[in-house]
Amino acid sequence: MADKRLFISDLDGTLLNSRGELSPETRDGLTYILSQGIPFTVASARNIVSIQMVFEGISLALPVIAGGGAYLSDLTTGEHSHINALHTNLAKQVFSVISEADHTPFIGSYGIQDFLSYFERTGNPGMEWYIQDRMRMKDRRLRKINHTGFFHEEHIVSFIVIDRLEKMTALKILLEKEFPGLLALHVLENLYSRGWYWLTVHDHRSRKDAAAEILLRKLSLSGAHLTVFGDNVNDLDLFSLAGRAVAVGNAEEAVKERATEIIGSNEENSVVSYIMKECGITIKDG
Repeated sequence: MADKRLFISDLDGTLLNSRGELSPETRDGLTYILSQGIPFTVASARNIVSIQMVFEGISLALPVIAGGGAYLSDLTTGEHSHINALHTNLAKQVFSVISEADHTPFIGSYGIQDFLSYFERTGNPGMEWYIQDRMRMKDRRLRKINHTGFFHEEHIVSFIVIDRLEKMTALKILLEKEFPGLLALHVLENLYSRGWYWLTVHDHRSRKDAAAEILLRKLSLSGAHLTVFGDNVNDLDLFSLAGRAVAVGNAEEAVKERATEIIGSNEENSVVSYIMKECGITIKDG
């Protein structure tokens, strides 16, 4: 490469197709650009276990940004080099507000190992879909609980609340009012179970752009050297940091408005094709 750069892509709705998979073309192209030493990684709201499953058979030299910026993690080992956990007292207070609003959250935590805890009462089909999906993927973090004792035993990193859009928007507003400036809150539709929305709750430091800045420092680069790809509003912090902010064709309008470039959709191998063109390589070069 003539100049140094870093490429970071969102996963769902961006690098992955509508089935939540790497298409054969994307998988082959990604394998090739990585073999050429092009600095590439991903930033996703997904957890490290889920990202590992998506990239099975593909190695990334750089850490991945997981949990929307809550973690910087090694893709191969799953070990975290950076974690933004909620303070114990704050986690308890957030849980109390969520519960009093008549919602039952999934709780992401780490201690001896990572856990995704859920309670006996799951509440709605959107939550059931998530449990079944995690079981189908053999997510080793998943466990059913009937008490809140883990607040004293583990570090709480996230809450995920799943319900219809109106309820998740109302809960987000409530949490913003109760804990101003202390939380990172995003309401996102589940692309694979339409009509059900996730409110993700993390510490305010858990941002994709903050994690990307750590990677840039590691590579002695600035934001001007960064190219990012996204489709949803939770990618906009990365867009603000990057010299090039690339929206896929299926991105939300708010994301397209902030993009420096718009490419094809997530069904067209658009991200990998863009990177290969920018770096002046084709698979047949190898």
